[in-house]
Amino acid sequence: MMLSVYKSFLDIEASAFSFKVNDMCFIRRQQGKARYFGNYYYPAMAVCCCSSYFSIVGKGISCTPYPDTYHYLIKYLLQTNLENDIGKHSPITNCKNPIGQCAEPHAANNYLRKIKKRHPDPIPLFNIDSALYFSTPFRPRIKGPVLVPQLFPYCDNCKSTFVNCS
Repeated sequence: MMLSVYKSFLDIEASAFSFKVNDMCFIRRQQGKARYFGNYYYPAMAVCCCSSYFSIVGKGISCTPYPDTYHYLIKYLLQTNLENDIGKHSPITNCKNPIGQCAEPHAANNYLRKIKKRHPDPIPLFNIDSALYFSTPFRPRIKGPVLVPQLFPYCDNCKSTFVNCS
């Protein structure tokens, strides 16, 4: 029951975030700065996450993983659950995405960074992999004349890392 409440709230947030990313990408293409997100005009996915501990929403898009930009809890979680360094492929999953490239770890990372800004005390070491709830992954690209983001399932890396990715 609790998961469905978070999921429906986060899906609304992620859909709005997906449209915002879409608008930003459209403006950047008009300005001649289309390659902002690497080799693609748009990031592949947009996701939001939250937990029951704080009323903060973390938003993330899939992009190149840089190990130095991750919060230490997310970095530890990714490396231990997927048995490899960030930016490399996991030997335990059959996922084509490198570790940390998905929108889910970026959203979780942004969530923890927002908590750190609002609560300067050390972050309590709660079980982060089961405490975070994620929205359905949205693809912010336009397909046809109607602006409807496509929905996609979680990848194997995210399913292996975060308990509530199902």
